[in-house]
Amino acid sequence: MSEETTEERIREKCINLDVNKLDDEDEDSLLDAKKSLELFLEINEGDEAISFKDERKSIGKGEKESKNLILKALKWKEERVEFLSKLMEVYNLLGIHYIQRLKSKDSIHFMQLSLSLYHSFVSKHADHPLCEEMEKKYTHSLFYLAQIYSKMEDAAMSAYYCSLTLDRQLKSGDYDLMEWSVGSLQLSAYFNSSEQWVNTVRCLIASEKMLERAKATEQEIPEDSDANLHIGWGKYHMNKLISLSSSTFDSSSRQLFEGLELIDEEDKVLLEAPRAISGFDEAKFHFQRGNDRFNKAKAFYTLDNHVTDHYNICQDQYSLYSSLVHFESNPSNQCKMHKRKADLLEPMIKELNPIHFQHLLRQIMIELGETYNQMVDIKIGLNPNNPAKVKKINQLITKSTQYFQMFVKTCHVKDKVPQVLDEGIQEAYIVSRITMGRLYSKVIVPDTKVKARYVGESLKHFEWVVDYYKRNKTQILQKEFELCKEMVSILPARMNALMNGTQI
Repeated sequence: MSEETTEERIREKCINLDVNKLDDEDEDSLLDAKKSLELFLEINEGDEAISFKDERKSIGKGEKESKNLILKALKWKEERVEFLSKLMEVYNLLGIHYIQRLKSKDSIHFMQLSLSLYHSFVSKHADHPLCEEMEKKYTHSLFYLAQIYSKMEDAAMSAYYCSLTLDRQLKSGDYDLMEWSVGSLQLSAYFNSSEQWVNTVRCLIASEKMLERAKATEQEIPEDSDANLHIGWGKYHMNKLISLSSSTFDSSSRQLFEGLELIDEEDKVLLEAPRAISGFDEAKFHFQRGNDRFNKAKAFYTLDNHVTDHYNICQDQYSLYSSLVHFESNPSNQCKMHKRKADLLEPMIKELNPIHFQHLLRQIMIELGETYNQMVDIKIGLNPNNPAKVKKINQLITKSTQYFQMFVKTCHVKDKVPQVLDEGIQEAYIVSRITMGRLYSKVIVPDTKVKARYVGESLKHFEWVVDYYKRNKTQILQKEFELCKEMVSILPARMNALMNGTQI
């Protein structure tokens, strides 16, 4: 008899077991029930079956059969300790099976059953030979719950179970160094986004230490490991700089990895209770730390080989400068910081393919237009009183309008403005036209007739916005629409006055 035929016969026997006829004292019945569980796990082949990489895989040979096997095993779960470990595995598999089918309630139900088995076991069998195996299975269950809640887009619950998993792995010593490092780095991102600064730092430090240990072994290290860790640290300093400019709140509910020797003396300064940043020097500390980390990350994520990652890092550095400028009181230094923001993004305008990277280029064009616009406002606020300063303002206006115009042209179809703009670009397009209208009216020239021409350019943009709103009954940006209507009503009179040699 072939092996395949034997397996099919065993499988058929297991599926057709009649729970009501099973005898607690009958050894054959016990073996049949146990075989049902083992066969279920065998069919699913462990790691491949529980992979989240391909949601099309279906565990087992059908939902109904899976449930039948579970029901047959349930009869023995309390009385027969030898089934518990296998039963936990089955519950875990069913939990994953249902989340892949987007049945979150069923998935969580089976995972909670798995946890309940563990808690019931440890409360009754503290010194049982199966304790070590059950502890491992419980850790697996926590890990799967973290993945399941992630699939459900519940970041808080996913982070909670991830932290429990990492904590238990550390205490047991049963973990892969590189996998643990990556898990801790990913967990830091959640704590960072929720302003739990102490836990963010603990995760980053722990991830760094584990990466160092992994490098000291013969374990294969992914080539992006250092760069990703630098990004994690950079984002920590960036978010802390943004948040602590106005708040001292740290929402860490508990400190992770307590009692574990992962934190060096030199790291303890980062674990101090957060407080509001009181001045430029403190802000500069976080800026320099974060910027240095981002630059190290860019050494790996180059523009040539990692366009999107490189752009995202530049965006984070852009945010660092934007946050730091709020602590700088000197207008001249503020302009220098804005110029450095522009220097981060301008090279990409020339380097990126406008067809393949249109979305990124549009974002960059708008950001550059707004950056130069901010510089215009700062310079005008200084009341320019000499030709050199006036010339600089006009150059900045030209730069800003240039980038807004570049963006606007990417939205045109056959060099014409669509009657109705796509919803994804409509707001950005309207704001760009309004901003260009404002910029043209700020050009400083002594000749009133030349000034009138710039006011005329300004009027064209405001008129377009008013016409677009009336034609399409647009509802967004109503305050800006009212401003445009006001400009359309008053600018013609200003143009006429300028043409007649009168400044108003």
